[in-house]
This record gives sequence, C-alpha cells and structure tokens, in this order.
Amino acid sequence: MRRTLLLFAACALLLAHGAHAACKADKPDADPVSGCAKCSKDGKKCLECSERFGLTADGTCVRCTVPGYFGDKCSKCDGDKPDICLTCSASCGRRSCLGLFASEGRCEPCSDSCADCNAKGQCLACQRFYGLVNGTCQHCKENCYSCGDDASKCESCTSGYDCKDEKTCNSCDFGYGPSKKGAKDCVPCKSTGCTGCYDDSAKCTSCDTGFGLVKDACVACAAANCTNCDGDAKVCTSCSSNDTVSLGTDKATGGCAPCKDANCQTCTATDACNFCKDGFGLDEKAGTCKPCPEKATSCTFNATGTFVDACANGYGPDKAGKECKACGVDKCDRCDKLGAGFCDVYGCAEGYGYSDQENVCFACKEGCASCTETSCSYCLSGYAFADSSEKACTKCVDGDKRGDCQPVN
Repeated sequence: MRRTLLLFAACALLLAHGAHAACKADKPDADPVSGCAKCSKDGKKCLECSERFGLTADGTCVRCTVPGYFGDKCSKCDGDKPDICLTCSASCGRRSCLGLFASEGRCEPCSDSCADCNAKGQCLACQRFYGLVNGTCQHCKENCYSCGDDASKCESCTSGYDCKDEKTCNSCDFGYGPSKKGAKDCVPCKSTGCTGCYDDSAKCTSCDTGFGLVKDACVACAAANCTNCDGDAKVCTSCSSNDTVSLGTDKATGGCAPCKDANCQTCTATDACNFCKDGFGLDEKAGTCKPCPEKATSCTFNATGTFVDACANGYGPDKAGKECKACGVDKCDRCDKLGAGFCDVYGCAEGYGYSDQENVCFACKEGCASCTETSCSYCLSGYAFADSSEKACTKCVDGDKRGDCQPVN
C-alpha cells in the first residue's frame, strides 16, 4: 500500500512538472495563440506576453478584457486582472492617429491634437499640422505640415506647397498660378475647370472632373457621365456610375455605356470588368464575372485556379482557400483565420460573445450586443451601460440622460 502511494505521488510530481514546462512562445508576425512572446530558459513559464495580453503571477498570459470605447486598444494589461489596462496603443484612422494613455485601468484619449502622450497624459508628439510647444500642441502656419517646437517656423509643407524664405509655405493654391512664368503673385487659372496651373496661369496641367486637358487648356467632355477626356473632348477615358447602373467607356461611340456583363459591379470599359457583384468572382484573364463556389460571396479566378476571398455568415474559407466550409460553431457569423471549425474572436452573432478556451459563442447578458466572459463591450440599440463600470446594460427610458440613449440628430 505504501509503495502504491509513493508511486502515485511521484507521478503527480511529474505531471505537475510537465504542466509548468508547457510554455510555448508564439511565432513572430503570426496571430497569437498562447499569447506568450518570450518563455523562460527552463520553459516553465512565460516572461513576456504578446500585445493585448497580460502576464499573470504564475507566468502565463491571458487576453486583455478592458471595457470602454477604447478597450480594444489596450496593448498591455494586468494578467491577474485582465480588465485593468497598463499601457495603450494609439487609435488610428485614415487621416490621423489619436494618442491614448492608461488612466485608472482604462484607455483614455490624450489632449486635443496630441498623437502620443505619457502615462500622466502629458503630450509627447502632435498630430500633423501641429507642433509641440512647451508640452502643448499649437497649430502650424498656413499650409504647413509640421513645425516642431516653434509653430512660427515650418519644417515641411502640405502637398502642392514649397518651403520658402523664413520657412513659410507660400506657393499658389489649387486653381491658382502666377500671372506669368516667374511671377510671384497668385491669380486664378484662366481655363474653366482647371485645377492646376503652377508655373503659368495660362497653361493648365490638371483639370476638374468632367473636363479633359487639351493643349494646355481644360475643355468640357462631350459625353454624359464622362469624368475625364484628356486629349479629345469627344473620346471619354473614364466614366462615373450611378445608383442604378454601372458604366464604362464605349470604344465604338467614345462615350459611356452600361457594363456588358450583367454580374459586373464596376467596369473601366464596357467589356472589361474590374469588380463583380456578390457571389461572383473576376476571371482575371477574360475580364468577366463567373459564379463563385457555394457559400462564397467573393472569389478570384486566375491562372493557378479558383480562390475564395469571403464567405457567407457562418462559413469560412478552408485552409487551401478553395471553398467555404461551415464554421462549426453555433451562433458564429465569421470563422477564424485558422479556417472551418474555429470562430473568430469577434465573429459571434450580435448578442453573443466568444470563449477562446472552449471555442463557443455564449449569450451575453440582457441588452449587451458584444461581450467577453467578464464584461460587456457595447450595448444593443435602445440600451446603455448602467453605470461607469460598463459591465451591464439597461433599457433606455423617456428622458434618459445617458449618451447612448440620446436621439441621433
């Protein structure tokens, strides 16, 4: 009996040692799996976690679950309290980046026009068109792109302008040019529809939509729906489509006509499609649209075969990218990049959240549109967070002052 107990204890120790030796760092530039970026030399625990993960006291990594509008911008959180953010990354759009910093466990925006700030909210770098002067962002001079620590002196100018004497930007604006070559004044371009005449107001270099550049002047295109006719006003080189029909250039008439392929969404010429309607893919060689594989909403046909780009809700491309397979997870609208059988972290249907550990979509609490296992990300329409903790949603009522309950003007 004693020998059996000793053997059992030894096995338990071996299993425990194996559990601690399970640290496996994720591959660089790959989607995180374990969340660990660097393991200890003995492989027993993680030393450094990937972005958007937090390190626990026992050396494992857990995904951050910080609530709030900028919660998904948390780059490092407390592993033992994953809803508490420690550092944040900037929130970037098409035109600029908004700096964020961790404050009381949340990601909060830096001051106006600030692109990056420290943990105390003090600005370190400004957005474009602003210079950092004594810790605050001040607007640069007109047409200046950046001005460093002196807002009166320009370091670089916006497109179309040059830095001149005293580092100011004083080239002519769009639609203006010097009265004659070499002159320093700015007058409107002489040709109607001219958007650029940088060296001489009498010589146009670019035209507005619906005009064509012909011998240094802009002339109105003859064809309806023609956006450009450079070289000859009677021969259209690009067309604009409307809400009911897609148009392309017609070689026979020089004007604009509907795309010949009924399944074409947009075409450059009537016989050359460049984007197909949902459920059809572009045959790159023929320039025509062909039906996609079943459940595929977008696909491509090229010399190496057929490839699925996107699938209908609840489906995802297989590993070869040849066809769509069911995600295999109930209430999942979008599969993970791993392919069928896995749901994307944010792929569950509205009102559901994803459990990465169990690979299931579970129902959120009432009124919550998307959630984690510990908090609500945002509320359904007609609901708002009950309080500043942003963990529960309650229904809006008449006269409700909460922001999400206010009517959109």
